[in-house]
Amino acid sequence: RTFASLITAQSDDPEFQTAFQEYVPKEVDRISKMIETLINYARPPRERKDTIEMGELVQDCMSLAYLSSKKNIPMECDVPEGFSVYANGDQLRQALVNLLINAIEAVEIKMSRPDVRAEEPLGVRVTGYREDDRFVLEIFDQGSGMSEEDILQCTDPFFTTKKSGVGMGLALTKQYVKENNGQLEIESVLGEYTKMRMIFKEETAYET
Repeated sequence: RTFASLITAQSDDPEFQTAFQEYVPKEVDRISKMIETLINYARPPRERKDTIEMGELVQDCMSLAYLSSKKNIPMECDVPEGFSVYANGDQLRQALVNLLINAIEAVEIKMSRPDVRAEEPLGVRVTGYREDDRFVLEIFDQGSGMSEEDILQCTDPFFTTKKSGVGMGLALTKQYVKENNGQLEIESVLGEYTKMRMIFKEETAYET
């Protein structure tokens, strides 16, 4: 808005033109992304669901998330064959990618600390298992962890500890899991680790 108000008066100024070209596209992209996220958060649940083979979904999402890693964070996957969830695949994919990227970034933050001297590379692990009549998909990272206060707030819209974060990733993840008859559980210790669990009930999760 500031740049737009100055176009008439300073459009011939080379410094203004350079600054305009640098900042306006980035800010437009940021605003566009925020609006798109808000629309996804506010829109009614999508009813299109199908049988999702979780092993394949996890592998795809891990490949996508790995591309965001700046330090080649080690990633492990232990999801047995045959576990399926009846859900919206697009929602589940977005939820899992959000959790994986958060996990990777938490490890990167921890590794950047001068006091961290890990004998082995810190990493991220995804496991799938049955617990009574529920299917659990757990994303574990050896990253920076969260305080108890952050755990309580981290799924609230616009809450973020990142300098460039919008604060909608976990809010959207929680909503997507809920819309697919699941729940999101969070366990974390500041400075040590974080576990994010997507838990699905028996009627939506089963073994083929």
